[in-house]
Amino acid sequence: MPAVPVPAPAKGTALLATWHELLDAGSMQDGDEYLAGTAKRARALLSATTAAEVGIADGDLLSVSTERGALIVEAGTAPMPPGVVWLPTNARGCAVRSTLGAVPGTTVTLVRTDAPPVIAEDGS
Repeated sequence: MPAVPVPAPAKGTALLATWHELLDAGSMQDGDEYLAGTAKRARALLSATTAAEVGIADGDLLSVSTERGALIVEAGTAPMPPGVVWLPTNARGCAVRSTLGAVPGTTVTLVRTDAPPVIAEDGS
């Protein structure tokens, strides 16, 4: 089957890439604050080109949103294709599926923000 070209996302948007990290907000870590405490902090990763298009620098807060909701996380640049943003699927404070209603390949909106991330008491 031939490859289907993917249209380039519009300025201020990106295609979502996401996967689970080994330590995340999964229920297998409930009650184990020490193991869960070693998990990486949620970050959005994007190419330097995409970051420049939306006015993002390493360490800035980035709102990644769909019509369903938004996640606010620290941004970082990485060697990635332009027009793609990566988020951990289920990190504490970054529940992609339940908050954004998104799966890999979903178009999301990217906006630099000064609003702090909101993390529920249960870590989600």
